Formats: sequence, structure tokens, C-alpha cells
Amino acid sequence: MKVAIYARVRSNKQDNGNQLVQLREFAAKQKWQVVAEYVDTVSGSGKKDRVQFERMMLAAGQKQFDVLMFWKLDRFTR
Repeated sequence: MKVAIYARVRSNKQDNGNQLVQLREFAAKQKWQVVAEYVDTVSGSGKKDRVQFERMMLAAGQKQFDVLMFWKLDRFTR
């Protein structure tokens, strides 16, 4: 199965490494192939563009991956 990972942190003072490590490990345990990682450093308030989120949505529409993984719902939707 082809999977993509989406990670987001609010500011440069935060680190998204813990999100990525855990998601990569989970995918590996499932024997899933990570085909893309999208990482944004921006508030999820909707006031600023989430460039990587937009790229991910385009790739999803083009069926470039089967599953999208994210660490926590508020990292994805907020």
C-alpha cells in the first residue's frame, strides 16, 4: 500500500520530528511504502496558506497514494 504522511507544527520553535518518526515506524511495521511526506510549519488557524497541505490535497486527487497518515487530528484539520 502506498501511503503519504502529513505533519504540521505551529511555529519554528516546535519540532515535527516526533510526528514523522512515529508515523514512519508505524508504516514500516505495516509494510506500507511511504511515497511522500508533506510538512508544514504554520498555524492551523486558516489565516495563512498551508503550502504542503495544498500539495498533499492535489496528490490525493491524483491518486498518488492510497492512505494519508497524520499524527493527530488537530495537526491535520485545524
